[in-house]
Amino acid sequence: MHFGTVFFLSAILRAPWHASTPVAGLWGLAGVGGAWYTGIVARRMRSQSSYKPEFEDWLFHAVLPLAAYAGLAAAAIAAASHLRAALFGVGAVMLLLLFSAIHNSWDPVSYHVLVNLRRRKTRRPLLPTADCPRGHMTLRSFPANRPSGTRIPSDTGHPYLLGVQMRGSLAS
Repeated sequence: MHFGTVFFLSAILRAPWHASTPVAGLWGLAGVGGAWYTGIVARRMRSQSSYKPEFEDWLFHAVLPLAAYAGLAAAAIAAASHLRAALFGVGAVMLLLLFSAIHNSWDPVSYHVLVNLRRRKTRRPLLPTADCPRGHMTLRSFPANRPSGTRIPSDTGHPYLLGVQMRGSLAS
């Protein structure tokens, strides 16, 4: 969402407008829409029970984006009388949204990489069987609560996707 907002603002600010009112209206709508979206994100963060959000989560997923989108809406209002200052405000908002988006993208990626590396060290790889030489469709090397040679149902025939689906189902 934040990356898309930054790209959208970049595009509309580079267009050759005849007046500043239409572009200020567009970035004002983007600010109001982004604030609404951030409210939804904050409500979902508060209502979910699988993880208790920490300060950093609240800061980068709720507080900073809400401040940025509110600043974007305020810059749209200020553009009528102080266009130069409003444009600097929009630039600051774009940087804040960009840094928040980078953090919000990097955080889950690093979590999944580190968690999967730790899981990979403790889990044995799949062993091939006679009916499936690549080993993608059997669970012979996984926990004893599943019978040896149990096949995984699949709606795709791609071996790589079968392995990904299976690993995802075992991790949960």
